[in-house]
Amino acid sequence: MEAIGSKACECIWTCARGRTRLACELWLCGSEIELQVVRNSRLYGLYRFAERPAALTFAARLRDTFASNGWTAVVNN
Repeated sequence: MEAIGSKACECIWTCARGRTRLACELWLCGSEIELQVVRNSRLYGLYRFAERPAALTFAARLRDTFASNGWTAVVNN
């Protein structure tokens, strides 16, 4: 995880379709967990959760939804 100010961020997955990139990032904000979906460096969606497992489950379902619509997973190195 990377510390950013008082927050910590972790990239959960990245998908691509053509030149467009989507990244799902998990942010720890105090006791709250945020999932931010970023499309080409712009915020596309924001979801809040009380617990990490619920956030990760939602992130996986969201990735599967994008994959079923033609998006391809990108391996983060």
